[in-house]
Amino acid sequence: MIFFQILLIFSIYYVCGLIIELLGFNFPVGVFSIFLILLLVYFNIFKIKIIEKGAKFLLDNLLVFFIPAVVVVYYDYNKVLSYGYGLLITIFFSTVFVFIGTIAMLKILTKVISGWKR
Repeated sequence: MIFFQILLIFSIYYVCGLIIELLGFNFPVGVFSIFLILLLVYFNIFKIKIIEKGAKFLLDNLLVFFIPAVVVVYYDYNKVLSYGYGLLITIFFSTVFVFIGTIAMLKILTKVISGWKR
């Protein structure tokens, strides 16, 4: 069941990528696909339960997707240090801001979706 939900999420992502490419927009596919899913749920084209377990699985295992980036930094440690601590500070603060932004967006979407279920 979770496999098919993840497959549906990636299929929506792929279709959104094709739409953006065909229209020639310069817009992040991930953001566009999230808005498309939000619209599909809002207009009752499908229920959130169709992708809920798959999305939760992906979020629970999100750290796995960062492993390739960590491996690159590990092997190019000297190159990273050659750019100085400014790069490390930038990486740290951008990560913190992404986490804060993600948490804020999740809180907003949770309130919006809970309002729709009423």
